[in-house]
Amino acid sequence: MKTRKSLEWLLATSCTIAISCCLTAQSTCISFPDASLTTGSSSTVPFGDKDANDKFKANQYIQFIVPGTMFGTSPIDLRSIAFVPMSDREHAFGELAVTLQHTGLTKPTTNLIANGSGGKGGLRYQSVVIELQGKTWNRIPLDFRFDPSRGNLLVSLYAIKAESMGSGDSGFLSDPNVDSVYVNGFNYSTGITGTLRKGAPKVQFCVDAPVKVHYLDSGCQGSNAKTPRLSVVGSPSLGQSFDVRLADAQAGSSFAVLVWSWRSLGWTLPGGCVLRPHPDFINGVALQNGAGSFVLGVPNDTALLRGSSLVFQYYAHDPQASSLGFAGSTWAELRIGR
Repeated sequence: MKTRKSLEWLLATSCTIAISCCLTAQSTCISFPDASLTTGSSSTVPFGDKDANDKFKANQYIQFIVPGTMFGTSPIDLRSIAFVPMSDREHAFGELAVTLQHTGLTKPTTNLIANGSGGKGGLRYQSVVIELQGKTWNRIPLDFRFDPSRGNLLVSLYAIKAESMGSGDSGFLSDPNVDSVYVNGFNYSTGITGTLRKGAPKVQFCVDAPVKVHYLDSGCQGSNAKTPRLSVVGSPSLGQSFDVRLADAQAGSSFAVLVWSWRSLGWTLPGGCVLRPHPDFINGVALQNGAGSFVLGVPNDTALLRGSSLVFQYYAHDPQASSLGFAGSTWAELRIGR
């Protein structure tokens, strides 16, 4: 069963949205070193291979530099970063961080700590499983204001207990000619130094493109021994709509609540579910045979382009699942775009 709501009222109720003044007419993305999905090579650096306990392949840290001239001459707000998995895989991380900084260098040195200058921005996740699509750009939201007058862009990618699950090529599309500095099996207690090498993941930064990420963690099993699964169909783009769907809830359950917010959490609830969205918005959704959906329409208002990410998670009524009386689903993160 479907429920529908519009995001229009959030423009009046959410204080996290700021007005945009300088976005281009169409979504703007900058690819490094190029946008080709057919040239390059597969590399498990830095996102791991098939064993989260392999301390060398699963614990990796890499830095490389993107020329500031690629971003024009004016300050630009980078709102997402994208990578290209070689095949459809689920990637688990004990920790995943992407850090962006300004740098006066044109080539990274082996002193990773000293390569950047000024403030940092980016993203950081703990204990996540990300569902990724092969041979296409997979975007993850972040926030960083880059000013080309301050030099170049230093990209730091950091992963702990990284594991690629499933079958197929476990690497990501990389360019073997990019200068990078790399450490694996590292230990912060002894400091970090790196080894200069050739090769870094291809990346794409976007200013206002839509982002839709599915995470296959944080849920807890229902009485049917299944973890309810959340998926998002459609596009979180201006003037369009997307459908937040639930599947695999207990067949006898008649309703679920959809929790969503511009803010994210990591609260562990009774029964082992991890509440990912802050409970700012809660909507009841009717279920049939363990499935339901909630449709959100996105108004064609550029003020939404400056909002934070939207985080969604279902809780299906299931008295036998746990003391909580609900089974939590996997979760998703979206960002409105053009």
